Amino acid sequence: MTISEVVDIFEDYTRKENIPVRFIDLDRLCLVDIDAIRNAHRPVIESIEEADIERHTSYANQRREDVIRTIVKGVIKYAILSHTLRRDLDRFQYCHMASDAPRTGPGWHGKLEHFCDIARGSFQCRFAWADIVCIDYSNQLDRELATQCLFDWYRNAYVCIAHLSTASDASDMGHDAWFYRGFTLTELLAPTRMKFYGAGWKALNDDYIDNDKADGEFLELLSKASGIPADDLRTFWPGPDRIRHKLSWASRRDTSRVEDKAYCLMAMFDARIPVNYGEGEKAFARLMVDVIPKSGECDVFAWAGPCSHDHPGIPPSPAGFGEHHRDEQLNVTKHHYRLCGDRSLSIGLDHLRIRVIILEISLPPEGRASYKPVPFIHSASLSEVTLLHPQYLSDTELNTRMAVGVIDYGWTASPDKCILRKSDRYFCLLLHKSSQSEGWQKVLTEKVVFLSNGQELTQELELLCI
Repeated sequence: MTISEVVDIFEDYTRKENIPVRFIDLDRLCLVDIDAIRNAHRPVIESIEEADIERHTSYANQRREDVIRTIVKGVIKYAILSHTLRRDLDRFQYCHMASDAPRTGPGWHGKLEHFCDIARGSFQCRFAWADIVCIDYSNQLDRELATQCLFDWYRNAYVCIAHLSTASDASDMGHDAWFYRGFTLTELLAPTRMKFYGAGWKALNDDYIDNDKADGEFLELLSKASGIPADDLRTFWPGPDRIRHKLSWASRRDTSRVEDKAYCLMAMFDARIPVNYGEGEKAFARLMVDVIPKSGECDVFAWAGPCSHDHPGIPPSPAGFGEHHRDEQLNVTKHHYRLCGDRSLSIGLDHLRIRVIILEISLPPEGRASYKPVPFIHSASLSEVTLLHPQYLSDTELNTRMAVGVIDYGWTASPDKCILRKSDRYFCLLLHKSSQSEGWQKVLTEKVVFLSNGQELTQELELLCI
């Protein structure tokens, strides 16, 4: 007798938001749609019995729904490809796969043939997905759906087969271009089972290990190559938390299109913003405006370098969060940045309003881009700063003032007062106010500015509007 719960979960699992809309049928080497997937697996799904559910239950209080989803995922076994596009070699594309074009030539015999053979032979998958032949890039809706659903498609795959075309072994895989592309970040974090192959499609780990993420030694090498902690590689859950931390993972990665620097990160934050190719850097600003209010973390403002053309309080891309923009480490205590700073800040595409501690500081010597600011009325020391545009700051200008705005201050019983504790370190925004400006303006620096506090200070908060 068919179990309705199993059928319901199967129907939900095979929605286009959860698995790709088309696949390679590995038996016939042609494209098929979701309906073909449903029809192929429905008899097995309908034959699942209570005994099967009991057999797959690992512990006493395991949720029945989770057990059934695991069974369904084991039935719908599809492999998914992660790679870097080589336009000179990846010439076999959707238009060829959707037609009767012969499965020949370098475009097929190189990457796709090996991928299909491994998916079928090593992992016993009947279906597979590869972006170059399964996405119709001439169709805007097809591109948008793939961009927005990429994480779930990779998370729900039975196995992700990753091809690092220049890696000779695991010890040098960090040099491969795969670790420097935007979308491969999602393709690394989402799958629960991955198998890595290098140059000549040689396995980078032992062949008998079918999940490289389950091998602790390989996982450490993968962590070193990607800059991502092993725990996150093993089990990653998307959400609007640890924003700065996650953006640092993406800081060294690049994309062919400017907008994809934002779109490739949507799934990591469980965010959904409209895909609009042609908007340029505004895409990243929109993503940040969507995510920051949900996070409650003030360290997202610990970035340096150029600012977005669309927002002075946001960098143009994740590159602003790279380690090269910090000479000191931020506080790494779990949830620290949810327990300090302004929890009621307001951010939109046209503004940032955040309450900070304002400490006025010395001006830079004329003609110098780098200097060590000195606070006027408080016992504290600041890190040396290098101004990106020193020509805008002149100590000869009438009424020119500079300050730092401390972001991660501590809370007090009064909502309008905050505290800087003795011997603690804080990060700041460098600020500038001239006779022509109505309020403080952010000054761009090469590094994040840090303040080392010399004595305890309780002070009124000021509203900074950027």
